[in-house]
Amino acid sequence: VWETQEDDPSARDRVAVWQIDLDDVRAALRFASELQELLPQALFDGRVMRTDVPESLIGGHWWSGRAGAVTLQRRANQVRLVWGSDPDVVEYVGVAAVP
Repeated sequence: VWETQEDDPSARDRVAVWQIDLDDVRAALRFASELQELLPQALFDGRVMRTDVPESLIGGHWWSGRAGAVTLQRRANQVRLVWGSDPDVVEYVGVAAVP
């Protein structure tokens, strides 16, 4: 989890990464599918303006709007979620987090 140190809390940029390692691929598929149903509304308010996954992320799911962006990716038994207030940062961290 990372956050800028702006004096005004509403002006702060933030990004968070969760990686969940499940017991097997089937459990990861089920978990990612259920999580996908909750996103992006569970992490940011506002209208989703883009859902096309940036080429640099190589698959997965992407939601972005004025309130930020969320990407959800599954690789084998790992599910990775990146959320942030700046879509460019979410994309950068999402790419950097992929093994």
